[in-house]
Amino acid sequence: MFNRIVAVLLLLFTLTVQAQTKPIRVVIPFGVGGLVDNLNRRLQEALVQELGRPIQIDPRPGAAGYIGLKHMATTKTDEVLISIIDAMAIANIILLHDDIVYEDFKYLSQIGTTTSVAMAVRKGSPLKSLDVWRTQGRPVTVGINGIAGAHHYYNWLLESQAKLSVTYVPYKGVNEMLNNLIGGHIDAGWANLPSLEAHEQAGRIDIVAVVHPQRAETSPNVPTFTELGIKTPLNAKWLLISNDTTDLVTVKQIQAVMVKLLNDPQFTQIMRTTGIIVEPKLIDQAQVSMTASLKQQTKFIEYIKTTQRK
Repeated sequence: MFNRIVAVLLLLFTLTVQAQTKPIRVVIPFGVGGLVDNLNRRLQEALVQELGRPIQIDPRPGAAGYIGLKHMATTKTDEVLISIIDAMAIANIILLHDDIVYEDFKYLSQIGTTTSVAMAVRKGSPLKSLDVWRTQGRPVTVGINGIAGAHHYYNWLLESQAKLSVTYVPYKGVNEMLNNLIGGHIDAGWANLPSLEAHEQAGRIDIVAVVHPQRAETSPNVPTFTELGIKTPLNAKWLLISNDTTDLVTVKQIQAVMVKLLNDPQFTQIMRTTGIIVEPKLIDQAQVSMTASLKQQTKFIEYIKTTQRK
């Protein structure tokens, strides 16, 4: 009897050790230099420090996040694949692609919200005024983070409400888009506000407006789209998700680390510099926010499908 008890305890110990050493990989579904890239690299650094084990970065940009999420949904591996990504982007991918469904992921935590998405034009461009867009006699070219991404969604709201003619130019990363905007290859472009502010201060671009309920503290002279008469959702919800793994021990470890991080003032400040307002009280709201985003994005996806059929 004693030997059986010892054997069971040894088995449990072995399983626990194996679970603790299961690989964790942080998948980044968007290009280098953007908000998603910065967020996930901050997460990887924090997890390495908290868990004391190597955690690899796995960049898989393209198709507005579809390539990265497809990899997470379909890869059969012992690894736990995790990513911080906007609920809007996840919803769009699920609604647009039949090979990815809601149940392919575990929605671990809600990190917070961002209201710092903004649109910019080249320095001195008359297109800083939306009224000028209508007088161009041609569609205005707008750089976005992929078809059906968050930037596409916000510009669709602008396009449909202000009755503008637009040609979308998708990019894998914000740096490539900004280089093309500054070089005059596109008329306007979308990015996270912190990514734009340094270029505005250097005299390369003008920020047209921000997707904020109020003006941003760091750019108080930049109007909100609400001030320009464009209705936009107040905030994008940022979620920590994983693949549909059976390694619940590691998942619980990651969630515990995230709870600790979201209550750490230093981590909160780091997130703020990337444009994320951390909300520890909403950490358990990931599934609720995901369901709400699926409902919100339905009309936008119908628009995408209609344009693709033309």
